[in-house]
Amino acid sequence: MIAQQQRAITIDPRLRAPVDATLATLKNGKRLRPLFVSLGFEAAGGKNVSTVAPAGLAVELFHDFALIHDDIIDRATERRGVPTIEHAFTKRTGDPHAGLATAILGGDLMFIASDQFDNITLSSRRRERARKAFHQMVEETILGQQLEFDLSRSNTISLEDIVRAMAYKSGRYSVEWPLSIGAILGGATPSKLKSFSSFSIPIGIAFQLRDDILGTFGDSKKTGKSCDSDIREGKHTLLIYLTNERATIKERKFLKHILGNNHATSGDIAKVRTLMKRTDALIRAEELARELTDTGLQAIQRSAMNITAKKKMSALTRYLLDRTS
Repeated sequence: MIAQQQRAITIDPRLRAPVDATLATLKNGKRLRPLFVSLGFEAAGGKNVSTVAPAGLAVELFHDFALIHDDIIDRATERRGVPTIEHAFTKRTGDPHAGLATAILGGDLMFIASDQFDNITLSSRRRERARKAFHQMVEETILGQQLEFDLSRSNTISLEDIVRAMAYKSGRYSVEWPLSIGAILGGATPSKLKSFSSFSIPIGIAFQLRDDILGTFGDSKKTGKSCDSDIREGKHTLLIYLTNERATIKERKFLKHILGNNHATSGDIAKVRTLMKRTDALIRAEELARELTDTGLQAIQRSAMNITAKKKMSALTRYLLDRTS
């Protein structure tokens, strides 16, 4: 991204501000996906993890691109404790359209910078296999985002719909794909990749479920974003599904009125949280996240990973379940 910054300034000094704002979105991230790339590489027999640093950078830059555009879709004003690009430039210029345009273009710039595979000093065969997996990850994630958006505007949602959206919008690209990309670069066979998927899929869904819980019940000072936005934007999370399942007819009508209502008050959102607790939706979601994590931990032990990689993967998995941001 530094190269893009320098080229932008060469074109016109006025481009410094939007490019700097785009680069600022890289701050304060957890960098989990590059960790999975490195872990996949080691687990497949790779010896020097610095070799796959460009692949880790690729998945992290794509993640940041996805967050920038996700914030546009969600009309979010804050991310990682700082204003989103759209919000910052709307305030800077006094023009909401300028904020929207700058955020879209900033995300585009991040996306084009994400293909770092030519910088990997491994055989072209491994490099191109990893790039192909990366492109599949990108396609799946974008389609998963579209599915989540469509579901937020649908009146009929099944549990299968929600789980599918969770898997493709975030779950797979948070764990399975980065791990697979690293493993491919480490020379993993198809059978070894399949064994990695046996634990990375349930762990990825648990990761997204934990995100949804934090998105409604987390501490905004720790998560770096509003904990009201998922409800205001009408996201049909598993929490919402479980709440509806046990709510009374009157409560369902209230929930339907508040869900997706950008003008809902803080009091309205607080009532939704109370309803989630009364129907045991929060407890059930937390239990499911733990069950999925336990399934993943058991599958790690049965996988083709070496002992060292199993220990690292297990420790990282437990962190994902217990994290507060």
